[in-house]
Amino acid sequence: GEGCPEWDYKANLRVAEHPAEETNAHGGALHLDHSSTRIVSCWFEDNHTLSSSDSRTTSLGGALYAYASNVEVDDCHFQGNAARSFTWGNNQQIVDQAYAGGGAIAAYDTDLKVTNSTFQSNRVVMAAEAGNRLEFDAFAFGGAIYCGSTVRDYTKPRMANCDFLDNEVLLADVNTDHLLVEPGWGGALAFEMVQGKGMAVVEYCLFEGNHATL
Repeated sequence: GEGCPEWDYKANLRVAEHPAEETNAHGGALHLDHSSTRIVSCWFEDNHTLSSSDSRTTSLGGALYAYASNVEVDDCHFQGNAARSFTWGNNQQIVDQAYAGGGAIAAYDTDLKVTNSTFQSNRVVMAAEAGNRLEFDAFAFGGAIYCGSTVRDYTKPRMANCDFLDNEVLLADVNTDHLLVEPGWGGALAFEMVQGKGMAVVEYCLFEGNHATL
């Protein structure tokens, strides 16, 4: 958009084994904020985000995270990327909520277009260990891509001519007497609060071997 920096990643860019590890970890390889970006013929492999905390934590976009941006991805390969979150507590600690989403790509309030690309064996993993009095919600969604929005009509995800193969959402927990865990959502894709003119479009795509489990 006007006033936004413009970036163009083209041909033979390979981003591999790059971690982002923080309490709130967003974008293992690329983090875009108020940006206009086109990514063409690139390979993203084994990148990850890892968030760990005894309080509210988020892990989004194992390879790519975009916020309030305009992003086009074409002829790219995303393989083995992961968004992971681990949260824990003790008898005195109460955790609010924990989120992990978008094993390959997470986009928030962003116009995202993905074409002619492959997403294979990307994953979202949420692990939670609770103390005896710990109660919280843990959410995991979008093994390959997660798109969310707080602004009606703003987020407009479109996926066309893409393959989604063996992506997954996994939730694991320990000592769950007081643990409230939501089911995993969308082994391949998850859209949240995308509505109105921001309607998601998915066309001419192949989905095979994706799953979400608790």
